[in-house]
Amino acid sequence: MDKPQHSDPLQEKRRQTDVNLSTEREKTDEALKGISESIETSFDETIAEARARDDCATKRERKIADREIAHQRSETPSTSVGTETRKDVATKGSENINENVDENISERVKLERQRSDAAIERERSRVHVALERERDAKTAAMNTMLEAERGQTDESLDAERVRTDQDMSRSHSLLMHEALEHGKTKTLLMTRDEFLAIVSHDLRNPLSAIASSVEMLLEEATKKGWDSEGRRWLELIHRNANAAIRLIQDLIDVERMAEGKLEFRFSRHLVRDILLEAVESFRSVAQANGVRLQADHELLSGYVVCDRGRITQVLSNLLGNAIKFTPRGG
Repeated sequence: MDKPQHSDPLQEKRRQTDVNLSTEREKTDEALKGISESIETSFDETIAEARARDDCATKRERKIADREIAHQRSETPSTSVGTETRKDVATKGSENINENVDENISERVKLERQRSDAAIERERSRVHVALERERDAKTAAMNTMLEAERGQTDESLDAERVRTDQDMSRSHSLLMHEALEHGKTKTLLMTRDEFLAIVSHDLRNPLSAIASSVEMLLEEATKKGWDSEGRRWLELIHRNANAAIRLIQDLIDVERMAEGKLEFRFSRHLVRDILLEAVESFRSVAQANGVRLQADHELLSGYVVCDRGRITQVLSNLLGNAIKFTPRGG
């Protein structure tokens, strides 16, 4: 059975971002289209109302002009008083003249009005074409600006994603390096634990046996009255065996300190005993390095409450460093 394929959360998030961005842009396009159509409709209505007002004003002016022409016609002089012969002659001539004049006036007015209507229509057509061109230019400019803005947004988004990928790649490399180092540290810790186990068990036990054996020899030397030189060498062996045991204990204590489990055992001790023991432990080392090591007995009086083993460790470190860095003859 095939394992289910899990999509990358980052890629899924980016896909959702692209979908949301596309949806948002569609909404923006619809909103801009609605606003543009609303503005154009309002503008067309305003122009239509202005043209309607102009047409109404033109009609009123033409009606007024028609009434004035009709009034002028009604006031044309005609002979109603005089001799019959004169009336007949004048009437026929006057009627013919008036009819010709009226026809000429009507034709001129009609032609003038036709030319005026044609001119108005041409002007309106020209304005309409100009408005359409202006709208197309505005629409094209807005689309160009919108596309440029969206292109810049896409570039910024792509650049941000590239930076994110690079950061993730670096983070992944650092994480892998950290995991590798952690593995090495874990191996070292296991090695250290194994080393401490060896030190605490396989080395301390034989050293403890040596120290116990030397103690038994010292007791035997006391009973049998061995010479002081032999006892001195046995005491030296005993002190150094105990020192080695303390060093092993130091290693174990380091681990206990790391775990917060270091313990102290306090009791009352003579200062003289602690210091002389430390000095005697390092006397042979001092002689080998050409350094004179001695204790001032006048300052060795009194008691102290302490953990004797810990204080001995401190003194051993101090004396060891002092002998190490003191020049010969010091």
